[in-house]
Amino acid sequence: MRRLVLVTSVGLMLAGPPMAVLAQPPAGRLLASQCAQCHGTNGQSVGGIDKLAGESTQEIYQELLEMKYTNKTNDIMHRQAKGYNESQLWLISQYYGSLSNVRGSTSTSQGQESTGKTADDDDKKD
Repeated sequence: MRRLVLVTSVGLMLAGPPMAVLAQPPAGRLLASQCAQCHGTNGQSVGGIDKLAGESTQEIYQELLEMKYTNKTNDIMHRQAKGYNESQLWLISQYYGSLSNVRGSTSTSQGQESTGKTADDDDKKD
């Protein structure tokens, strides 16, 4: 019995990382939550605000650095950028750069795609 428990434990450890590790969101997603208020959680803003989905990660990062290091403070984006360090700005840039440019659809860094629909949305059609 003791040997069975040991073999099972070793087998589970070799099977791979726990599901919680695999299910973690992209690193910059939480940092980008402040940005999402204007630019949208999926990078598809509404109104006259720039969309970020599908933009170049490097381009987003360079713009954020410019905002961080200029003395302009009458723009909310400049004040927001000053609140993050360069590593955090890079993670935010990677997150928005990884999103699909198709409205209502986002892709993750793992290449999975989500339409943003929930099971409740499908139930409403019936």
